[in-house]
Order: sequence, then C-alpha cells, then structure tokens
Amino acid sequence: MEVEKKDVLLQFVKDGEKVVGAFCGEPHVREVFWNGRFHEIFDPEKAAQYKVTKPALKISLNFYVPAIKVGNPMKVIEVGPACFKDISKCRDKYGTDKWLFEIVRHEKKRDKRTFYSVLPEEKIDDELRAKIANTPLHDLGNLK
Repeated sequence: MEVEKKDVLLQFVKDGEKVVGAFCGEPHVREVFWNGRFHEIFDPEKAAQYKVTKPALKISLNFYVPAIKVGNPMKVIEVGPACFKDISKCRDKYGTDKWLFEIVRHEKKRDKRTFYSVLPEEKIDDELRAKIANTPLHDLGNLK
C-alpha cells in the first residue's frame, strides 16, 4: 500500500510545538534543496534555478506517537543533521528503544534558524513496547 508523506509526516509550525514519542527502525538519509515552498530531492540543474548550489541533508525516521488514539500512531519525522546528532546522542546514552522522547521546535522571531531539542520524557513500559512492536513501520525510501 502506497502512503503519501503528507498523511504521515509530523510537521512543526510554531515556536514551542512539541510531540512525545518513540524512534523506531532505521533512519533514511536524502539530499534535498529548498525550492521556496518545500524540500525536494536535490537535482543540480533544478536546484540552480533557485540559486542553490549545494544539497542539504534531511533524515527521516519512523516515530511512534502514543497520544494518537485514532488512526495510525506511527508517523514520520524529518530532521536535519544537528537534530539527528542529538537523537544519536540520546540513542547512545538512553537507548531509543527504552525511552519516549520529547521533541520541541525552537525559533526566534524573524530568525530562520529553527532548531529542535530532543530530551528523554519517560521510560517505555512492557505494554507500550508491545504496541510499538506491533505497529508497522513506514517505508521511508518510498514515501510519495
């Protein structure tokens, strides 16, 4: 079954928006560029039309959100290298299979440098671990 990215992507719009969940599966890395409306796969010729010369990295991860009670709680989160480095540090220190993590968007007014904080929120109990294990992951490389 083909899944549209817009249907599963977690999007943060405002300063202070947050979500709590569990990172699942392996990350998917891709090179992209910003076309003024959204990120698209980096193509040097197309990117040049937007005066972009180098690709940016976006890392997609499956993210289980236990607060979602109706519909599929497995979502997709896309982050940049700095946030992914924080996620990797959390994985090494706490174990992403053992904890739920809070992700919060931070931005200053009129500043385009948005960043995200990643902090452990609470331990995953056996009941939640079973729910996560029984929820299929999205095929990150094939999201449309």
